[in-house]
Amino acid sequence: MRVVVSHVILTWALIASLSASIVAISAFVNSHVPSICSAEACINSILESILSIEGSVRALGEPAYIALKVRFSRSVVGGVVELTGDGILKLEINGRTFTAVVPKPKDVMFQHSRIYISEPFVWVVAVKFGGGVLISILNSRVLSTRF
Repeated sequence: MRVVVSHVILTWALIASLSASIVAISAFVNSHVPSICSAEACINSILESILSIEGSVRALGEPAYIALKVRFSRSVVGGVVELTGDGILKLEINGRTFTAVVPKPKDVMFQHSRIYISEPFVWVVAVKFGGGVLISILNSRVLSTRF
């Protein structure tokens, strides 16, 4: 009977140590391998940023602007993000194009922007003037020279 109990305890200890090893290995891999951002998640994060920045800039007085940094994983670097004047948001990654339509109230305008993603982030900028809001997407080089 003692032999059976000791074997059961030994088996559970072995299972516990193996599961701890698996957790440690997966934590190491997750911290050293960049996460892969799906194109849908990236375009949704840009869309959410546009909608949130539009509401935020409306709360400010005129003239005002807000710049919001949208981060991606390194897998998006080399792609292109485009915002047309009609509010069509396009993301091109590895030869595939993904699109989304930005809801457009009357007083919102979109500046046509086509940005090559050279860093794992872009800037969404909203400028409030004359009762309206102008939204554009910029990279850090353009942002530093424009404002």
